[in-house]
Amino acid sequence: MAENAEGPQAAAKVSTYMSGSLDPFADDMKDMVNNSNFSDLTFGVGKSREVMYGHKVIISPRCNVLLNSQRSEESSTICLPDTSKQSFYALLEFIYTNRVLLADATHAIEVLELSTKYKLAELHQLCVEYLLVNMNVTTAADIMHAAVKQSEKELKAAALAYIEENTIKIFETSQFHLWTEETMCEVLKSDALDIDELVLIDKVGEWADMSILVIPGKTKVDFAGLAVRHIRLPLLTKEELAAVDDENEKNRLFSIDIFRAAYRTMLEQKAGPYNPQTKPRKGTKERPHHKNFQ
Repeated sequence: MAENAEGPQAAAKVSTYMSGSLDPFADDMKDMVNNSNFSDLTFGVGKSREVMYGHKVIISPRCNVLLNSQRSEESSTICLPDTSKQSFYALLEFIYTNRVLLADATHAIEVLELSTKYKLAELHQLCVEYLLVNMNVTTAADIMHAAVKQSEKELKAAALAYIEENTIKIFETSQFHLWTEETMCEVLKSDALDIDELVLIDKVGEWADMSILVIPGKTKVDFAGLAVRHIRLPLLTKEELAAVDDENEKNRLFSIDIFRAAYRTMLEQKAGPYNPQTKPRKGTKERPHHKNFQ
């Protein structure tokens, strides 16, 4: 038998996940997925409205939410313009068979979003399980973004833990450029990031630069204003902070009040209640004045 054209490693990415309530007739039901025979439902999937088929008697008891989606004005077709054919097929496959074939992390994230939208809790959990198993440097940023967007606590905790252990590698990928400000805030709150604050400032600036390219009229301060408040400027030396301040005159990542607060904290350097701005992270390079914050 011929090997997969992309090699055995690519083939290994494709995994079938099954719910605990697997239908004994799943193999027979598989033949009915997107089958026009006896179909009484049509779906217009994607921007091209590619036609896919379904059976009300099967879908209605399991996912009535799907049947209440917007229908075309010209016909009874249920329109799903923001859904890919691959992901919708996976959704149908689960509804018909209680199992789902997930090709890669991107596919699993798309199906995860559909499972939330159509209230399929078992499918949601299968996608979470797949993403947990397939967490790596390439996928972690996307998984973190999806977990925050979906308010998926288990997945967010696992993704953040992976990012904490592999911080530099994650910030060397381009995937983190796609984070929302909310996702970036969740990451920057962490004490366990294995990265120094000077490097982190550069990476957050890179993220903001890439993000505003697709948001016309937004400045970096507008877009990243909340996120940069989690950068710990007081951990820098006075000389480093002055250099960042000078650079900020050109790139405008931080607002003026953030620098005022940082200078005030460094000037006082008093021990007191826990202040996240003065707590070194796992990867923070030690500087002499840190002892004053203890």
